[in-house]
Amino acid sequence: MFYKKTADLKYPGFIKFTNKKFKITGRVDMEKPGTPVIIWQGTAVSCLFSGRKIGLKFVNPQGKNYFNVIIDGKISVLKIEEGTEDYFYGGELNDSIHELVIFKRTESMFGHVSFSGIFVDEQSKIQAFRLKKKIEFYGDSITAGACNEDPGEDQYEDMSTHNNYMSYGAVTARNLDMDYSNISVSGTGLCHSWNPVYMMDIYDKLYPDKNSRIYKFNDPEPDFVVINLGQNDYGFPQSTGNPFPSGFSEKYISFIGKLRKKYKKSEIICAAGGMSGWKDSMDYKAQFAGVVDHLKAKDKKMHSFEFKAFSYCHPRTDIHEKMAGELTEYLRNEFGL
Repeated sequence: MFYKKTADLKYPGFIKFTNKKFKITGRVDMEKPGTPVIIWQGTAVSCLFSGRKIGLKFVNPQGKNYFNVIIDGKISVLKIEEGTEDYFYGGELNDSIHELVIFKRTESMFGHVSFSGIFVDEQSKIQAFRLKKKIEFYGDSITAGACNEDPGEDQYEDMSTHNNYMSYGAVTARNLDMDYSNISVSGTGLCHSWNPVYMMDIYDKLYPDKNSRIYKFNDPEPDFVVINLGQNDYGFPQSTGNPFPSGFSEKYISFIGKLRKKYKKSEIICAAGGMSGWKDSMDYKAQFAGVVDHLKAKDKKMHSFEFKAFSYCHPRTDIHEKMAGELTEYLRNEFGL
C-alpha cells in the first residue's frame, strides 16, 4: 500500500523524471519535460530501481486520478488526492533490483496529473525498461474499460471501479509483451456522441478536447493500431428512436485516412464488438463490412476483426478477458507473434 508522507517516513534520495531514467508509454504532455502530464488511461511510467524504499511524487492533480502502482508484479491501487503530492510505499522491499510500473487506471476525460519522480534510498540506482513492439487502441467506453469492476449497475461517481489495466486492450498488450497506448473516450463516436467529444475531433489532440493542443505524433509509430468504434453511433440515435447513421461509412473512411497519414507503416485493425450495437444492428454490420472491404482493397496493411464476446451493459473484467483472448489469438495467428 502507498501512504501520504508523514514525519517518520524518511527517503533521502529523489530521482527526478527524465526520459533516460524512466520509460513512459502512452500519449503525454511533455511541454515541461521534467514533469510529464499523465492524461490518458493506460499511460505507464516504469523503471528498474535498487534498494528497500520507494515513493512517488505527483504534481497538480486535476479531477479524479487512480493508478495501479506495480512493484515486482504486486499491484497497489493509488488515489491521487488534491493537495497531496508525495506517496510512499509501506511494504517491505529486499535490498535488490525492483521493477516499478505506474499505470493510469482512469479515463482522460475525468482527470490528469503530472508525474515528477521517485523517492528512493540515497544509494539507489535506476534505469529505464527497454522499448518493445507497440500496440495502440482508439475507441469508446468499451476500450477505455469503463465500469469494468462495478459489481452492479454502471456508475461514474467513484472512478475506483474503472480500471483500464483490466481492459481488453491492456490485457492483450500484456499477453503479447507489447508497449501499450489507449486513446479512448466514453460516449464518443464518429457520427454521434453522448458528450461533446467526437473521435474525429480528438484523435490528434493531447487532451480529450477539440480545443486542445495538437499531439505531434513524434513517438515511434505503433506496430499495431486497433480501432473499435460504432457502439455510440448505434446507441445514441437508438435511444431516441432514430436509425443507425447513414454517414457512418464516410466518417469511418475519413478517420482511417487521417490516421494513416500519421502512421504510414502500422498494421491497422478495424475491430467491432463488445456491446449491443454489433449484435443488434444490421445497419452497423453492413456499413462496417463495406468500410473494411473498401479499405483493404486500397491498403495491404488494413485488417478487420470481430469480437464474439459481448455484454449488453459495459463489459466487466470477465468479458474483457474473453475479448483479449480472442484478439490475442487473432494477432498471433495473423502476424506470427
